[in-house]
Amino acid sequence: MERYLSGRRLKKYSPQSKYLSILSTGEGEALLLYRGISVHGKWCWRLKQVIDSSFVRKYK
Repeated sequence: MERYLSGRRLKKYSPQSKYLSILSTGEGEALLLYRGISVHGKWCWRLKQVIDSSFVRKYK
């Protein structure tokens, strides 16, 4: 926004082409999707908890 307001050239946005998605499905399990591979289980939920906790700690 700063670049736009100051009249400078904007940087081109390049979204990630490879990303990890983890969706909680309840009962302590989750669905993990990565590069066309899908896995469902308790370890996916535990991984989600680790990632989410780490993210929240950064902003406390």
